[in-house]
Amino acid sequence: MTRLQGKTIVLFGGAGGIGSATSLRLASEGANVVVGSLHRENADAVAAEITDRGGAALSVGVDIADDESIGSAVDEAIAAFGGIDGAHINAADMAMDVIGNDSDAANIDLDVFDRSVRTNLRGHLACTKRIIPALLERGGGAIVYTSSAAAFVGEPERPAYAITKAGLGPLVWHVASKWGRTASAPTRSRPARRSRRLSRPGCRPGTRRRCSQPCAAPGWDDPPTSPPWWRSCSRPRASGSTAR
Repeated sequence: MTRLQGKTIVLFGGAGGIGSATSLRLASEGANVVVGSLHRENADAVAAEITDRGGAALSVGVDIADDESIGSAVDEAIAAFGGIDGAHINAADMAMDVIGNDSDAANIDLDVFDRSVRTNLRGHLACTKRIIPALLERGGGAIVYTSSAAAFVGEPERPAYAITKAGLGPLVWHVASKWGRTASAPTRSRPARRSRRLSRPGCRPGTRRRCSQPCAAPGWDDPPTSPPWWRSCSRPRASGSTAR
């Protein structure tokens, strides 16, 4: 499969678990893959696997809690491949001293919350801020954000993680409403459930039914559709990403 031939996709958090799998799949589709990770050695390993399979890849060290680091990663991607057509913002602060102390609202150390916000939420906005101009220079593209089931269901622990993941929804909707009809197609995925695209053309805002059909919003290589693809049902779907 080569439907992404010639397109360049940057992954923030592209060298472990979901990120590694996404990097390898994008490469198998023909994309130039920029594997970004806080741990450069992990990014090097994934990029090497891609090139060993005959693909094109670049590894970069990137900390999405650091604006300069994000900028450097994007600049390296553009220098290597001439531009950027999409991004997967997948990184999150999963360090044991964060996750292990993300206890509950009555006992959490607020430093843990602040650190979670810096990476899991502010970091995603910072990546978006740097990626969108690059996409616009290419005439459009796609951004995928990794959310979590924790953003949608109540849990007795991990309030910082859940709050920061829930905050990605409004970011997706903002980007979609601002640029989705002309240039950028953002999508939020829930790894713990089968993910679907954000919305299905023809869904009417304000409807109260649950959607049962797969969505058809633009993907990595699809143009925006009419009516506006970013409008969707006002209630969460049972097995997919949500939008309002």
